[in-house]
Amino acid sequence: MIEKVVDQIFNQSVNHEGKISNYSSENKHKWLDVVVTDQIRVATKEAIKEILATRQDEIKKAIMKQLASKKGIEQFVTALLDSTSKVSERYYSDIKIEFKDRNY
Repeated sequence: MIEKVVDQIFNQSVNHEGKISNYSSENKHKWLDVVVTDQIRVATKEAIKEILATRQDEIKKAIMKQLASKKGIEQFVTALLDSTSKVSERYYSDIKIEFKDRNY
């Protein structure tokens, strides 16, 4: 009997969040598949965080180098202007740009 219950739980049709939806058309995944996939995703994120933490200085230098290039400056300015234009009229932007020596 326990095996049957466990089998039912593992094979329960659920939505992409691992929950039983009120709409049967959303219940197209097996519960076990959703749980295992989610746990693999969590473990992968943690591994990536650990790798990036060990290479933080190298990544920072690469970012600074890219931002210091003409293309990087253009991308930064475009992103800055795009983000400020999306701000509601209810808010205002206070932007300070600081230039430093490239020998960081």
